[in-house]
Parts: sequence; structure tokens; C-alpha cells
Amino acid sequence: MWRRWIPVFLVACGGVSQEEFDERYITTACELTIECAADGSASTFFSFDSVEDCEVFLTLFWSDAVAGCTYNADAGADCLDALDAAECNDVTTPPACLEVYTGETCEFANTTSTTYTYTSTSGT
Repeated sequence: MWRRWIPVFLVACGGVSQEEFDERYITTACELTIECAADGSASTFFSFDSVEDCEVFLTLFWSDAVAGCTYNADAGADCLDALDAAECNDVTTPPACLEVYTGETCEFANTTSTTYTYTSTSGT
């Protein structure tokens, strides 16, 4: 009987699954990137023709970037909340997002540089 309460308890605590975090983080970051580049309020390191192109690009290297990391579900929820509230004049990563993935061998946390090749799906 107690097993029925576990999912309710986890939701009440505000945590978000790693799979849900990864998907929402990529989508929200790409939407913000496209929005801010379009209105000229923020410069971006990459230029994409669409949210979908951005999502393909980020998804390409995401699993490598979080390999070897420890995921924090509560920080994931806080990060997504911060991204949802972000505006184009917020040019830095929300502090809550820096606590989502951690670990000695975690590329996401340690900003190890990796080169990736990306070809636009829109043909431009």
C-alpha cells in the first residue's frame, strides 16, 4: 500500500525526472535562443533557423555532456522554473541550473570543451 504514495510524494517535493528535465531544458533553451536572436536583444554563440534545428544540435551532444554526472531532481525543477521565467536580457545561465548535473567527470558541470559537427536540417 505505501508504494502508491511514492509518486505523489516525489511530485509534491518538486523534483523532475532526468528524462523530463533534459527534454524541457533543451526545448526551453532553444525557444529562448531563437526568441532573443530574433529580436536582437541578446547575441548567441550559435545561429539557428528554427527551434527544431537548435533542438537537433543540442540533442546531438547532450548525452555526452551529462555522461558521468550525478543528476539532482530538485535542482532540475528549480532550473526549469528559472528558465521559464528568463527573458532575453538575462544573459547568464540561471544559478539553479549549475546544480542540476554535478560530478568530477561531468562535462556539463566542468565545462570541458568538445567539438561537434552539425548540419542544419532546413538546408541553409
